[in-house]
Amino acid sequence: MVIAKKSLRAERLGNDLIGTTRECGLDMPIIESGMVVLRPFVERYLTPLYVSWLNDPATVRCSENWHRKHTLESSRAYVARFNQPPNHLWAVTECASGDLLGNIAATIDICARREVG
Repeated sequence: MVIAKKSLRAERLGNDLIGTTRECGLDMPIIESGMVVLRPFVERYLTPLYVSWLNDPATVRCSENWHRKHTLESSRAYVARFNQPPNHLWAVTECASGDLLGNIAATIDICARREVG
């Protein structure tokens, strides 16, 4: 199954398909599981509808976005700031249609150390 035209590699882990792409200049994992695909959050997802979600109190009540007023410009700036290594910002899209359902971010602390023992 191909999950992105720009996919560099893909492998199956159980029923899930995981691959990577170089969209937005980063090696970003693409994860497909069930009915959704997580793919790099790129410019095409920045729409007036997306900004309206960010400004909807019910939608953002459990996030840090509730106390900010968002615009296309502020959202574009956030995506540009956040899509820098080692962080990841994914668009959560519906598998069948490709429609944007939301987004999810991962902040990676490259200095964190883990001990085994």
